Amino acid sequence: MHLVGKPVFRFAIRSAALLLVLGLGQRVTAQDKDINRPPVLSDGGGAIPVRVIDGRLVVSCDISGTRLRVPVNLWFDFDGAYGLQLHNRAAAPLPAETPNGRPSPLTLHFPDFTIGIARRELGPEEAFEKYTKYHSKEIGEDALVGAIGSHILKHFDVVFDLPRGQISLLPIGGLANHETGASLDEIVTPVTLQNDLVWLPVSLQGRSAPIRRALAIGSSRYDTLLDRRLCNSLQRPAGNIGPLHCESIDFAPYVAFRPADVVQVHSDGVAGVLGINLLEHFRVYVDRQSLLVTLQSAGSPSFPKEELAWFQAVVAEDSQLVLDWLKDHSQTRLGREAAEFLLSLLLDDGAEEDQLAQAVQWVNDTMPKNLRATRLFDLMEELVNEGEEALGISAGTLGLKSARADRYPESNYKLHGRLGELLLPRDNREAWRHLLSAAFGLPEDGMINLNLGRCYEADGKKKRAFSRYVQALVKEESSELAMIALARLDSELPADQRLTIETIDRMISGRVRNYSAPTMYEADPDTRSERTSLVEFFTNAYVGDERAGAIGGALGNQGALTHFADTDCVFLSYHLPAPRIEPLVTPLAMHMQRWLEVRGPIVHAVDGTRRAPGVGRYRQGEKIYEAIRDVVADQLKQPTKIQIEAKGTVRKGRVAGQVVIQGPPPNADDLSSGLVIQVVIAERGVVFHGSSGVVIHRMVARGLATEGSLDGVRYTPDANGRCEITFGRELTELVTNNKVHLDSLAKGKASGNTRIGLRIDPKSVEIVVVVREVISGKVAQASKCHLERVEASAE
Repeated sequence: MHLVGKPVFRFAIRSAALLLVLGLGQRVTAQDKDINRPPVLSDGGGAIPVRVIDGRLVVSCDISGTRLRVPVNLWFDFDGAYGLQLHNRAAAPLPAETPNGRPSPLTLHFPDFTIGIARRELGPEEAFEKYTKYHSKEIGEDALVGAIGSHILKHFDVVFDLPRGQISLLPIGGLANHETGASLDEIVTPVTLQNDLVWLPVSLQGRSAPIRRALAIGSSRYDTLLDRRLCNSLQRPAGNIGPLHCESIDFAPYVAFRPADVVQVHSDGVAGVLGINLLEHFRVYVDRQSLLVTLQSAGSPSFPKEELAWFQAVVAEDSQLVLDWLKDHSQTRLGREAAEFLLSLLLDDGAEEDQLAQAVQWVNDTMPKNLRATRLFDLMEELVNEGEEALGISAGTLGLKSARADRYPESNYKLHGRLGELLLPRDNREAWRHLLSAAFGLPEDGMINLNLGRCYEADGKKKRAFSRYVQALVKEESSELAMIALARLDSELPADQRLTIETIDRMISGRVRNYSAPTMYEADPDTRSERTSLVEFFTNAYVGDERAGAIGGALGNQGALTHFADTDCVFLSYHLPAPRIEPLVTPLAMHMQRWLEVRGPIVHAVDGTRRAPGVGRYRQGEKIYEAIRDVVADQLKQPTKIQIEAKGTVRKGRVAGQVVIQGPPPNADDLSSGLVIQVVIAERGVVFHGSSGVVIHRMVARGLATEGSLDGVRYTPDANGRCEITFGRELTELVTNNKVHLDSLAKGKASGNTRIGLRIDPKSVEIVVVVREVISGKVAQASKCHLERVEASAE
């Protein structure tokens, strides 16, 4: 055979591959350019209404993605070293990223124009949330979800007109023909651009000669900052350096400069960063094309003497000076800061209890009346986290006095709940009083119910404690601790009154979502074979939430469980480690996923080879049940040559028993040489609360009752097709193996911290016997083993 043409063919392949690589590279480059493209300003820009709220410049706008447009509030940070920061909860529904994680373009909609933005950035989400909480009334119905920074604003000419409550954004060059009027109250000065910031030239008097520096224009802080090193070199650590000139305008009569560590750098040396307080006194025109800034005074200066006095007290770090300042100026802008600073100083100095209590009172008094309880709750948590539990309790108790007037009605109940928890080890009666008040307003709160249960248990009121623990069981934050408490109470009960999974199921009925089939399966005697089908549910407790995700599949699975008798269909569930490792994940589950080629992670496998959905909204639970029902009903028409008889015992934490398989004799057909027998240890129900809203996970496969391969035991029949095997396994050994497996999976990965789900309850153990084909995993027959449970007290 001649190979003429082969080299040509290989060359063509290499050429095509090269073109493909080049094409991919071009697409990647194009995508990168698109991601990093500058913002696009529509309609020539225009004015934006702005508000100064608690020292931050806030703009309101709409933000849209490919799917949604929502109203939001954003910080306007002219000196922020970022583009558009956006909270994840605000970004997700737009969406801000494509399903494969690439940035998706967004648009900011202002009254007169829009800005198209290629990508968003992550920001300080806790700061956004805290600002929204404390200023919800001022910012209105829409949350503060992000910030616009210099990486976007550097592409525009900007006019700050805070005296009129607005800022204008224009294309670069839009201010090139801006006319100015010559007057003492207006200057035009050349500026420099460095690190995306606009720098004004300023001069001040040094110790022996004038000093020239650069002052960045900023809007992310209220106070105008002076570099602390500069202040110290002039022996003016409080920032009172005297005149600070930009051309003929002296900024010093307008504001008190705050000394601070300024991180920005400039080749001419840094004086500091201009703040919102100066912007409120001037109109500022930033012309990037001409490298000019126009400053117009909007009114006569009025120097805030109390602010200089405050900066002097801060520099001195003298608690008495701070206290004196508070007595005269507590209701001014800096009052809250001064109260917090006083408390911090006194804690560092190890002050007496009465001094600390006075400082906490100042924190309370400098807050708006409708936010005092909210702030005192947060302060209580801060103090407890720093080891000042007694002072934290005092702060929480003080907060209760203002709770009924608070902007957030739940503050009252949250304070009572946390105080009750802190007082539990100190004063059980007082803790009970607080917790009962909390439960009145927040009856579904898991931790409040858990702590009430602890109160009742300490008082010997076991039935009441039991009831509260059950209520705590159905909440994710308290589920693990509630289960431990229930197990503790259960151990004190007589053997015939012990807690079972069925008892828990009844007790939480109505508190969690459940679904039962409306009918029982009725077989058609003309088509019903001798098969018992197997439904295997591959799932994870952290898929979705209470509305959609694993909850839909779990409800459908529960419906199928109630529809079929054990002689018709048996069930197993396997927990996989995606999206998050949890304690119900086992080596057997991951082995079965590979064997059955489950693409999952959430799916139902019927008799090994057929599939039914395993994920959906909770309202889709009925449809998922119907899909499982129909597949199983069809499978029950398929004949089988295998029969199973199995019996066993559960005694002293050990399962043992015997399985007899009656099937085809050796070499009767290919089937007999390709079967394995799995004896699966499962639990009827396991309590574990992930994020999915599923509290009781049903028929959870824990492992095999036989040693060796997870495939099971080879089917090796005698001449009559009979195969007999015995099994035995210590449950503690199985728990240990599963824990080792979990620990190896959890290295460097997100996982549930709890290990309560690892424990195997002998009262809940079931044995499921499965006969499968080795290659495909197809189920030839399945059966639930008859188990005799021998209590230790009965021996």
